[in-house]
Parts: sequence; structure tokens; C-alpha cells
Amino acid sequence: DAAAAAMDAAAAAKKKGSEANAKCGKLEKEVERARQDLMRERKAMSERIQLIEEQTRALLERKMAEVQESADKALKELAERVQQQHRIAGAALSKGEGLAHIQEETLRLQGASEALIQDIEADLSLLEGAVRTRS
Repeated sequence: DAAAAAMDAAAAAKKKGSEANAKCGKLEKEVERARQDLMRERKAMSERIQLIEEQTRALLERKMAEVQESADKALKELAERVQQQHRIAGAALSKGEGLAHIQEETLRLQGASEALIQDIEADLSLLEGAVRTRS
């Protein structure tokens, strides 16, 4: 009887071992599927990040070009106003108007042009910093 009981216990243990091996195999397959899913998600995320970086870089470059264009236009307009004021100043001098008024207007224009140039340089610095940060 003891031998039969030992044989039954051995058979039951063998069966449980087979079931455990089968479960282990299933778990290994699930782990591999999960690993493959994770790798696909990681690749997709990396591609999305790269696309976002490219779009951001393109947007920053467009904005820099717009700011540069705006700065160029503003400087051109300022130069035209300064030339116009010089012509007015020349005409006023020839008519004998006061030099103090001409100097005031010249100083005002000079201050306005310096402030504009500083604003433009600050905008360009910010954009260049943003482009370097994104690159």
C-alpha cells in the first residue's frame, strides 16, 4: 500500500510539475508579448518626439525669419524717418529756424532708434536662445 501511495504521490507531483511548466511557458510568452509591445510603444514615442522637435525647430526658424523681417522693415522705416528729419532740419536751418528745436528732434529720433534697435536685438537673442535650446 505504501508503494502504491508513493507511486500516486509521484504521479500527482509529476502532473503538478507539468502544469507548472505549462503555466511558466504561458507566462514567458506573455512577458515576451509585453516586451514587444513596450518596444513598439517606445519606438512610436521616439518618432513622435522627433516629429515634435522637427516641427518646433521649423516654427522657431519661421518666427526668427519673421522677427528678422520685421526688424529689417522697422530699421528701414526708421532710417527713412531720420533722413526725412535731416531734410526738414536742413530746410529749417536754411530758413533760419532755431537750432535748439532741430537738436531736440534729432535727440528724440536718436533715442527712439536706439530703443528700437535694443528691442530688436533682445527679440533676436531670445529667439536664438530658444533655437539653441531646441537643437
